[in-house]
Amino acid sequence: MKTRLLFLGVDNSVMDAVTYAKSKGIHTIVTDFNPPEKVKEKQLADDYWMISVADLDALEQKCREEKVTHVYAGNHEFCIDQCKKICERLGLPFYASDEGWRASRDKAYYKEKCREVGLETPKRYALDENFKRSDLDKIHYPVIVKPTDSCAQQGLAVVREEKMLKEAYEKALPFSEKKDILVEDYIDGDEVYLFCFLNDGKLTMFGLSEDMMTEINGRKNFGFGIHVSAYLQYIKEELLPKFEKLADNLGCRNGACVFQGIFKDGIYYNLEYGYRLDGIRSWRHFKRLYGFSQLELMVDLAAGMDISDRDWKSVEMNDQKEISVGYMIWCKPGEIDRITGRDEMYQRDDIVFLLDNFNEGDVVQPNDNMRSIAFDITIYADNHEEMDQKIREINEMLHFYDKQGNDLLIHINGYYEQIKKRWNN
Repeated sequence: MKTRLLFLGVDNSVMDAVTYAKSKGIHTIVTDFNPPEKVKEKQLADDYWMISVADLDALEQKCREEKVTHVYAGNHEFCIDQCKKICERLGLPFYASDEGWRASRDKAYYKEKCREVGLETPKRYALDENFKRSDLDKIHYPVIVKPTDSCAQQGLAVVREEKMLKEAYEKALPFSEKKDILVEDYIDGDEVYLFCFLNDGKLTMFGLSEDMMTEINGRKNFGFGIHVSAYLQYIKEELLPKFEKLADNLGCRNGACVFQGIFKDGIYYNLEYGYRLDGIRSWRHFKRLYGFSQLELMVDLAAGMDISDRDWKSVEMNDQKEISVGYMIWCKPGEIDRITGRDEMYQRDDIVFLLDNFNEGDVVQPNDNMRSIAFDITIYADNHEEMDQKIREINEMLHFYDKQGNDLLIHINGYYEQIKKRWNN
């Protein structure tokens, strides 16, 4: 029987996933409640349904009628929740274990599991909406306040003194379904992300990104992500074995995962675990490096294919043939009247677009989280001086203008100066 793969909902992975599945001869179906003229993924797929991802009963019935053999969800957490449930109803395979999926949704639980295998985490403080004086007196500032079960920095705040704590706590509450707020030490260091994949329990690191932070929306935030790190050898020798043990303890055998943490004074403090495709489309970068990607592997897993024969040895985090840097360009609030430079950038072979979030006519809301990111692009160069020049060219070329002619994009310069400072340290 030909594989009939149902895609639940549409996120920023689904277009790439449907394209890949069709190239493998898989019959593709996309479902959500939006009309096909508004959903490019439905136009691309072999078939589409007008069933909401929230309606499990209707989905189950339709899957049985249409003889769906497998189900896929990309990186939207609600859709993955629903995928897990519908696969259980239909007796179909699903990549994530119960414990692994819980760890990816609950930051406090993940850190508890980290400590069990000897991984460091920031100190957490007990605090609830009663704000007991005995709890407040134990807190050492600055601290991070954030929901345990949210993403994309929603509800996150850095608090440097007690008088701001209650406001930050209450700001975080609407973003937590469980109404569980994490208050922990703020670690000011080098933020490093490890992009990995589990294949039958074996952990392979596809790459890493070490952030060069800048001030965005009043606090330190993502600017450049350099794909080299002085911590690489330590990560490979000390952290990866512990992460593999952690994954085993969580029952994680297969699937894409991202480990997020901060190095300070030689210690890696673990923050979060993403047991799914990441939200920045890093697979497009790794496809260029290795010829295959985490997204392709996730589609293969969803379709019931054996992935053990892939060229895992080609994924080796050593010196790359070319330097690559991720550049996140943020957007100020306002209505986008005119975009310049984007079409020209898409023609370049030294740039890969990971995120491209807005179009002319869109109104950018005054968010203080990652929903204000306009672009995440990966730039390739032969050396850091050339990289610096390319970033300057992009900043001169790429603009979002409002009707008054104001540029809404937040460009960042000084890449080479930051790199030299980092080397000297």
